[in-house]
Amino acid sequence: METLKRKAFIKLEQLLSSVASQRSKFRRWYVSYKDEKFGRERVVTDRFGNNYYQYYSYHGLPTRRIVLYKFLDGNRFHQDPHLVGWLRKNELIAPTPEQLEQLYLDHDAFIERGIQWDHNELRMVRAWEDKKRQLDEKYPEQRQQVGAVHEWDPAAPKLDLLAETAEKKREANELSLLDEE
Repeated sequence: METLKRKAFIKLEQLLSSVASQRSKFRRWYVSYKDEKFGRERVVTDRFGNNYYQYYSYHGLPTRRIVLYKFLDGNRFHQDPHLVGWLRKNELIAPTPEQLEQLYLDHDAFIERGIQWDHNELRMVRAWEDKKRQLDEKYPEQRQQVGAVHEWDPAAPKLDLLAETAEKKREANELSLLDEE
């Protein structure tokens, strides 16, 4: 019984693969028919599977450029940034597949460098936090003085900072006069 099920499964797989290959043949014919009918040429396919097309007029002049997204939602997140310049007619010639592959490699290297930079920054911040914690443990009284916030008390006497600074200057002048003598 198991061998019969296995043989039936193998036959089903073969049937599905032949139908899929016939479908892909039909799909290729259908796409080429539409390209000829609309007067368009597929220029390149990006890493997301989107197809970029150049349309031509009856006189053979290029008219418009479009992208047919692989996904039906048309999310621009899946649009390749390396082809946007060509799509908006800022560039005359679209990048070749070899150039696109090199651009993808450069972009991936850029992303890796950014991730490495982020890791280095996190390591530096953690080292700074450790050093700060060590210094706070070593000098706790200074930490309390620097970061101390006192509540305002309306009954407390007012501090005259100008008078205190003037008194300190007077004392410093008296000491300097004593030193000179």
